[in-house]
Amino acid sequence: MNPLTIGNWFRANAKSIHYTAGSCRMGTDDTAVTDARLRVGRIARLRIGDASVVRPPTSNNTQAVTAMLGPYAADLVIPALEPTTHKEAA
Repeated sequence: MNPLTIGNWFRANAKSIHYTAGSCRMGTDDTAVTDARLRVGRIARLRIGDASVVRPPTSNNTQAVTAMLGPYAADLVIPALEPTTHKEAA
């Protein structure tokens, strides 16, 4: 088979399987999208709890990090949803 034909086939059919990890960077500076409690800056009651808040991996899959991030996010969100008592609100 002609190498040019093979190259054309790959360019037409190859797909990227890149990770979207790191697209909502966590941090404390003005360029960070989320803080350490997964809150999105300037948008009340919005949190991001997926692989987009972690640094992009160099060679690993993000499944393990995402699996650990889920319970962490739940631990942050659930208490925020519970109504406060009169004593706590004071």
